[in-house]
Amino acid sequence: LYDSFLNNLVNASGELPIYSIVNSLCSLDTVRAVRIMINGSSDTPFRASISLDREFTADESYVDETITY
Repeated sequence: LYDSFLNNLVNASGELPIYSIVNSLCSLDTVRAVRIMINGSSDTPFRASISLDREFTADESYVDETITY
């Protein structure tokens, strides 16, 4: 499961999978930032190139508001 998240889970480029999680959590009133840890560690990079060793804050530039449901 962890390997799938880190490497293959979503067919999306760049940081989109990270900010899908972060933006969702930061939309809650009590969440300002998100730290992602795998097995209790943030030393493992996401897809071997994105460091998880920091707090992520919401970034609405990943949201496409032209899509309607």
